[in-house]
Amino acid sequence: MSPVKKRRKAVVDESACVACGCCAKVCPTGAIEIVRGTTAQVRLALTQLAFEGLPGVQVCGVELEREGKSYTWDTLTLLRGRFPKVKFSLLMGQDMLETIEQWYCAEQLLRTTPMVVYPRYGTAGGQDGLLKLVQRLRSVYSADVTVADFPVQPVSSTDLRLALAQ
Repeated sequence: MSPVKKRRKAVVDESACVACGCCAKVCPTGAIEIVRGTTAQVRLALTQLAFEGLPGVQVCGVELEREGKSYTWDTLTLLRGRFPKVKFSLLMGQDMLETIEQWYCAEQLLRTTPMVVYPRYGTAGGQDGLLKLVQRLRSVYSADVTVADFPVQPVSSTDLRLALAQ
């Protein structure tokens, strides 16, 4: 009589998963698939890792608690209500700043929220375009926009997430 094989079930700790794909590579049945792109939970986990141990920084998953579309203005309004003594700032890449005037409640956001912008490799406007845009937003909206003194990285966050998933 041959030994009976016991079926085992893998359990994924989604709070720790970074979609690296290691589990998919070693799964003997090929039952694990890493979907390109990342879930909100994975983005939150990556953000928590990136800011872990930095004084004065707290990563919050408030957007995951809400249903429906997520708008930056609504999130900031909620956070300002929960933490009235905290001064919130937005950190974003140049590619996001280039579209900010198309965002929901863009004018209110630009007039009330300090922003730190990181130059991005391969954006349409380049460094000169970024500086011109920042000046215009300051002039039109009295926006508080700071360009981070940070070396431009030749990779996008999307590229990094895809590389992690492989």
